[in-house]
Order: sequence, then C-alpha cells, then structure tokens
Amino acid sequence: MDQKEFRVLIKLTYELNTLTNLILIGDCNAHIGEAQVLPAQLLNQSQCALAKKRRSKDSKIDSRGKQFLEMCEDENFVILNGRTLNDQSGEYTYISKVGCSVVDFCCVTTPCLPFVHDFKVLADTFSDHMPITLQLSTGMKHYEENLTPLLPKLIWVQKNEEVYQSRLEQDLNMTVCNGSVKEEVEHLLSCIKRAAENRKGGNPTHRQ
Repeated sequence: MDQKEFRVLIKLTYELNTLTNLILIGDCNAHIGEAQVLPAQLLNQSQCALAKKRRSKDSKIDSRGKQFLEMCEDENFVILNGRTLNDQSGEYTYISKVGCSVVDFCCVTTPCLPFVHDFKVLADTFSDHMPITLQLSTGMKHYEENLTPLLPKLIWVQKNEEVYQSRLEQDLNMTVCNGSVKEEVEHLLSCIKRAAENRKGGNPTHRQ
C-alpha cells in the first residue's frame, strides 16, 4: 500500500463511522510497534479473551503507523495482532530477504469484540506477506467449502508470448470439458500450467 492508497484508507474509514460493526484487515504498510493498550473495562464488558497490551516482534513505529493508531483511536478500532491466543508474540506478517516486519493488521470496532474468537498469522510462504486470519463466533451454521488451490507463481517472459498463446489455444481446442464448474476451473488451470511449461525441462518455470 503506497501513501496515496493509505490516505484513501484513512478517509474511507472516517466516512464509514456511522457503521458500528467494521473489520479492517490487510496490508497497511505501517509500523505501530506494541502500541495500543486497551482499558480493562472494555475487555470486561465485551467478555473477549484478548490481552490488554499487545506484543509484537516488530518494535518500530513510523509516521504512517502514528496516523494509523490515531485513526484506530478516533474510530474505536481494536488492533488484534499480538493480543490473541494464537498470536501472543505478535508474529511477523512480512518476511523477505531484506527483512521482517509487522505491517498487515486485523482491526475490529469495539461492538465486534464479543464475536472475536481468534486471530493468527499463518506460516505459508507463497508470498512475502503471510496470510492473516480472523475467526468469529457468530452462532451461524458453518458450511464446509472446497476451495480451489492457488496457482504457483509463473514467470512471464514477454518474448514467449506467442508460444504460450499458441500452446494454450491448442490445448483448449483439443479437449472438451462438460463437467461441473469446479471441473471446468480445474481443466482451465491445468491448461494454463501446461502452456507455461519449460520447453526443455517440461517443468513449469516458478518464481523462487
């Protein structure tokens, strides 16, 4: 998130202040250290299992972080990073060869606190940004879904554009799939993967 996008986020949050139940989650590109201590009265009233003081493996606070904290204070957002059962240490949310930091946050407005069950940072490495998850207890029936896995990252080589297009068209024209939506999606993904395969090694070229 660049500075312009960050300003849009702050503006949008203030414009939505008439709504009581808000969840803000994602990459904010802001460093807030271990800031934001919650009053004990708020935790007692909401009956949620959250720590009063946050923990974080990233102690840095920058100017954008100060703006973010001010917005949370003004709009009654509670930052969940570093104060839940499965994120007691405030795990890094961004890990790369140049360093690690906590810049992806999950925040909820105070009326949402009774519904917060857990928050955690997942140790998946398909991106520099770790997935962050919020679990809510709403009393609603839970439905299991079969999710389509993400494609591996494939390097796009501009000079091979025509080769890729030709392979993909040929593969799609040679096969016919009249199954379910899930089967159609899986078929399309397999065609894309085959079209991106390396001509010599026969393996897809993945970004490391």
